[in-house]
Amino acid sequence: MFIAKYLCVAISLAVWTQTGLPAGGFAQADPPDPESVAKLIAQLGAKDFRAREHATKALERLGASVLPALRKAAKGNLGLEAKRRIEQMITRIETAHLKEEEKHWQELDEPRRGISVRLVQVLSKTPALSDQ
Repeated sequence: MFIAKYLCVAISLAVWTQTGLPAGGFAQADPPDPESVAKLIAQLGAKDFRAREHATKALERLGASVLPALRKAAKGNLGLEAKRRIEQMITRIETAHLKEEEKHWQELDEPRRGISVRLVQVLSKTPALSDQ
């Protein structure tokens, strides 16, 4: 059971990362403008620290919808700072999605876990003298 749950999470994450879509398979209502995403990615290599930070935060707010563009940019001809920021953003976005998926699976499994926890509590309870 434990392994099956994590296998499901791993499979859904693999599908999500390959398609760039949320794990449910549905596209988001309004995807970000590709031109604005490209401008933000270009700003990751700016000389001004504030511009780089602004671009990083804006891209992270866009979340999973920019993962394909970030992966493509990481393979491109960018400076070391921009590549480092892109790699960190990809990791943070994927980790956040994995945590969301894990939370979702835990919520689905919660009623069954609640029953098993209660059963263990009842069975581990020592009998009273009157029960013996």
